[in-house]
Amino acid sequence: MKQPFCSNKRLLTAVAFGAIGFVLLALLILVMASTRLHSGTDDSLLKENGRPDSRVWVNDGANEVAITPYEGVAPSQLLPEDFSIEDTKIVYHGSSYTALQGIDVSTWQENINWSSVAGDGIDFAFIRIGFRGSRTGIIEEDSCYSDNLADALKHGIQVGVYFYSQATSEEEAKEEANWVLERLGNQQLDLPVMFDWEPIRSEESRSAEWEGQSLTAFGQAFCQTIRDAGRKAGIYFNLQQCYYCYDLSCFTEDYFWLSEPHNYPGCYYSVSFWQYTFQGSVAGISGNVDRCLMFLPRVDGQILSPG
Repeated sequence: MKQPFCSNKRLLTAVAFGAIGFVLLALLILVMASTRLHSGTDDSLLKENGRPDSRVWVNDGANEVAITPYEGVAPSQLLPEDFSIEDTKIVYHGSSYTALQGIDVSTWQENINWSSVAGDGIDFAFIRIGFRGSRTGIIEEDSCYSDNLADALKHGIQVGVYFYSQATSEEEAKEEANWVLERLGNQQLDLPVMFDWEPIRSEESRSAEWEGQSLTAFGQAFCQTIRDAGRKAGIYFNLQQCYYCYDLSCFTEDYFWLSEPHNYPGCYYSVSFWQYTFQGSVAGISGNVDRCLMFLPRVDGQILSPG
């Protein structure tokens, strides 16, 4: 039987009120969800382990990316405004550190007048002690190592050494460390022995196929061997290696040497040494030379060793 018109009108009114109630309920749910989101308790902001998202934005040398910082690795206290360019060098003006000027050298700098280097305000130097051939895999001593070491120390410059690695296994990294220790003998150093692994992109290079996933294991093998001999150790890295290759939480006993040519160090993590240019100039050296800063922490007015 056809319902009277007045019955259809009541039905439409009931439907309308029901729809309004549904909309109000939906709005209430959205408000409650928004409140949870802004209070930081929304499940979307929780990791699998139940802790809040702790990612930070960094520049990896190519792009702005979000990373989850390593636990136990101190963040940098260095600020862009702490640095200025003066003549041919970058100078640190902050209050957290005392910064010393340095260089790193190898046979590529050939004959160095270390008296002139010291006179130009250079406080420290990392000297290449040796390297592994990228094609042959043979370990060789840097041809200028002995002269550079003796002359730098003679002129009061603090010295550390670095080994240019092409290791493709933990065993080779240990072999490199043991070679360095044998070559050093009883020679005392002011600064650490640094592990410098860099890929060589050529068809004949033994490291051409390596993308860096094994660097943590290589670096650990090298540094542990150096530390076991009672010496200080550390790793050299650029921003890409820092964020994507090395697990820095495995190197809490070691020193970090950052290679980031720039006006200030933008690395998220605290570093002891910063290589700020590949094209520096220093008296006593012909041509370009890498220039660096060493950061000595100030605590209660006292200057501590780097680290």
